[in-house]
Amino acid sequence: MLVSHLYRILKPSKLNNVVVLLLKIISLNYIGYALLISISASITTIYNLKRTNGIVFKYLKKVKIFVSSYNPQITKARVINLNLHKSNITLNSGLSMRVGISEAIRMLFSSSLNLLFILVLSSQWLQIIKKQQKKFLILFPLWLPTSGNNNNKFRKGIFLFLFLQWLFINSTCHCPWPLINLLAQGGSKKGILKLAESKKEDYTANINLENLMPLITKSENLKSKSLAKGLEDTKFNQWLAGLIDGDGCFQLSKKGYASLEIVGHIRDKNCLYQIKQKFGGAVKLRTNLNHLRFRLHHKQGMLDIINAVNGEIRNPIRLLQLSKICDKYNIPVVQPTSITYENGWLSGFFDSDGSIYLNLKSSQIFITAGQKNKYLLDLICNLYGGSIYIEKTSFKWVVFRKSEIIKLLEYFKLNPCKSAKFNRIYAIPKYYELRDLKAHLAEESTILGKAWKKFLLRWDKWEKIK
Repeated sequence: MLVSHLYRILKPSKLNNVVVLLLKIISLNYIGYALLISISASITTIYNLKRTNGIVFKYLKKVKIFVSSYNPQITKARVINLNLHKSNITLNSGLSMRVGISEAIRMLFSSSLNLLFILVLSSQWLQIIKKQQKKFLILFPLWLPTSGNNNNKFRKGIFLFLFLQWLFINSTCHCPWPLINLLAQGGSKKGILKLAESKKEDYTANINLENLMPLITKSENLKSKSLAKGLEDTKFNQWLAGLIDGDGCFQLSKKGYASLEIVGHIRDKNCLYQIKQKFGGAVKLRTNLNHLRFRLHHKQGMLDIINAVNGEIRNPIRLLQLSKICDKYNIPVVQPTSITYENGWLSGFFDSDGSIYLNLKSSQIFITAGQKNKYLLDLICNLYGGSIYIEKTSFKWVVFRKSEIIKLLEYFKLNPCKSAKFNRIYAIPKYYELRDLKAHLAEESTILGKAWKKFLLRWDKWEKIK
């Protein structure tokens, strides 16, 4: 993104050669020292600018930055006038998510107090620099506003010194600088420490790179949390689609009012209240006192629901209902893709139409799901195993083999149920443990017999949870 932005602003094809530095006023603790290393990353990002006159700007070999000020507070780890402490640096997003060297490089992309220096050098000067390998000392005096209420006042005496040794090479040469290789590897902790050990440069002599690891870890944690949040939303939407395919119903009244209703047992109220919390709506007790009904009819909530489950609905009847709602709101209906093992749809469908029970005569566990539409059960059977049987008015998917049940347990670890069935599913390993010990055959007065009886009492209690 930085490269394309520079292309739009600078249009380097019209210049002989361009060197761009994005710098920020920072202090000289380890965050400042980190910038000495990480500034090479920004240069590495833009070194792919189109070649002009046969010369390509590849990298900065050495960069040293010194900050001098009459203000003693400059030694603190903050940016003047912003009070941007170390703990807040991770709030910005930038190249450090990719490079992983330090959070200091985030400052290169901050919207305030950024300084853009553009050095346009002729080809003649570039050839001289290339041959002579001269060292340049550049002094930039800066005038920054104070942190007080009066923004018209300015603080003097802040200077930024750049001690640079430029190195320009032809595009046919190989870059010997190991930092670029480090960036390509993601800037891991191991790689950074290895670089510090191998390169005995002056600017790394007094840096304890272990101090940079909390910043790197925090950056990685923020990125991981963002990815986890997106995955969590996707899993929830898939679960919701499965629940709607089982016990839900999209409705469009004669007057054109759209709504969604989901009916569930009172012991599974947690499912309905999670949906209500996310999309709005109302949960009310039905007249038979054993079931609850979730109903959503306001426009924004319906639009959010459609956006969440569109492309995940697999029940043909429900898909037809959804298409009518989408036509009302001029939203294209997305046909579902082939379901995968990790998809959260089954957990939602099992919360609505599934059951798990223990046959006391055979001491065998059965996991089942009933549905009038055999198409849905075929999807499940082909992916997760089991068999399909015909009942009087519907079809039933049944799993009883231990290997297939263990496979389902692994699935429910990835996509947990949100209903009371959660308790029985996660009691199955205990059941197999007791069964392997022949506890179901032991006398009630024995330790194993008592353990089996206790297990059965808890098993029945979970089914009756209110």
